[in-house]
Amino acid sequence: MSSLLEVSHLKVLFHTQQGDVPAVDDVSFQVEEGETLCIVGESGCGKSATVQAVMKLVPTPPGEYAGGKILLEGRDLLPLSTKEMIPIRGHEMSMIFQEPMTSLNPVKTIGSQVGEVLEIHRRDLSAREIRAQVEEKLSLVGIPDPARCAASYPHQLSGGMRQRAMIAMALACEPKILIADEPTTALDVTIQAQILDLIRQLKEKTGMTVLLITHDLGVVAEMAQRVLVMYSGKVVEQGEVGALFRAPLHPYTEGLLACLPRVDQDEEELYTIPGQVSNPADFPKGCRFHPRCPYRQQICKEISPELREADGRLVACHFLPGERVRREEGAL
Repeated sequence: MSSLLEVSHLKVLFHTQQGDVPAVDDVSFQVEEGETLCIVGESGCGKSATVQAVMKLVPTPPGEYAGGKILLEGRDLLPLSTKEMIPIRGHEMSMIFQEPMTSLNPVKTIGSQVGEVLEIHRRDLSAREIRAQVEEKLSLVGIPDPARCAASYPHQLSGGMRQRAMIAMALACEPKILIADEPTTALDVTIQAQILDLIRQLKEKTGMTVLLITHDLGVVAEMAQRVLVMYSGKVVEQGEVGALFRAPLHPYTEGLLACLPRVDQDEEELYTIPGQVSNPADFPKGCRFHPRCPYRQQICKEISPELREADGRLVACHFLPGERVRREEGAL
């Protein structure tokens, strides 16, 4: 496999009254052709900001691309203007956003919104051919009556149907990479499973590459080959899904996995990571996870760990599992 998308040392700042906020801080990863890569972490860890940066959707100002590269098939997207990004967005890369009700235009029909993508990128198609393509894409994502759906407005569809319409819009021009930013967040459990199954089926059918953002490790286990764990704007662990689930290397990954409910434990035993994600305007010195880490030592409060290779993965921690001592309550 060859790298379809390569993000190298990407840094995105937001200029605020409190100062410059590093929403994405020295993030690097590759997405191989045909694979599914998941980015996982709690809300506020920088997942959505990272993929919005990849799509060049960060508003500038207040945002600023402060460094790095975003290589799509070797071409750096970072220097490109908004006009130069038009033929890339929707055609080579497409994105499904979290909440379809706010992403879809409420005063336009579903058909006109899906068709707009084709009008921009497929100027060789007639109006009749565009209508046919729209219905074909709506049918592809499992909408039972595509002609009726195409004539409907977003508020006339259920949440699951709206999300399917968003997927149809993203796939209209058969992009090489699909970015899905928590595509099941606003849906009930049954519909969530249907949408994830749909993305998997479409990936198998079309051979597209998927970059999936989630905070649910159950989704990671079901969908991905590799996973990127983010915390406070930084990558803390990266590797193959099976190895990461069997033996997490970073204390944050360990905590996320411990939070998963298991059939062999009582509900009252469900673990929660103490504390909360730091305010991006006031990240702690040293390792950004150290205020919540049960293994923290003095060095963790002073020096930020660099990503290093261990057991075939990358991890940003001063101490690997065999080197750690659990901190006594009140120490440090």
